Amino acid sequence: MAKLTLFSVYSYLNVHNINLFESFSAFPEDIDVDAVAKEILIRGGEFGVVYADADFMKMAVDNWTKKWLHTIERWNLIQNEEYNPLHNYDRHEIYTDTASGSGTSGGEDHSTNIENRNSYDSATLQPIASAGNDSTSSLTSTSESTFEHDAHLYGNIGVTTSSQLQIEARSAERWALYENIAGLFISEFCIPVYT
Repeated sequence: MAKLTLFSVYSYLNVHNINLFESFSAFPEDIDVDAVAKEILIRGGEFGVVYADADFMKMAVDNWTKKWLHTIERWNLIQNEEYNPLHNYDRHEIYTDTASGSGTSGGEDHSTNIENRNSYDSATLQPIASAGNDSTSSLTSTSESTFEHDAHLYGNIGVTTSSQLQIEARSAERWALYENIAGLFISEFCIPVYT
């Protein structure tokens, strides 16, 4: 008895100009949807499918894409994140400090100058002229200063050794986005039994 495989459903739909993986166009643009489809067919093409009707299978794949799109987007972001594998601490902060102040100063000046002279027939000084000054002054000032500084703190805080970080980085590098998408797809649509 022949079994209906993923590849046979894919081929049948292709003959009718229907792409089983058309909904993958919703994936982030830096994901090669053709490579994802090929990974699925290479890993699961010979497996039987859970849905024997090709049109129903196409609808189910479209729904699967909507269901897992957020997860695939997050995986893609994580995989493309720039990082230093030997740093387990990376903090970036921007501080803005504002200092302001105001003050008032003022004063008053009341003064009178009197010029005195002796006349030729007197032994005492007599005022001959006077000048006065009466003034008030005040000064008000307000100042504000803003200081902004940027801090980028990073490195190994010492909880994990550099060797342990290297081992973890190598393990993370072996994680493959397309392989994991294919694994999700195959686990939902295929019966992974070789005959």
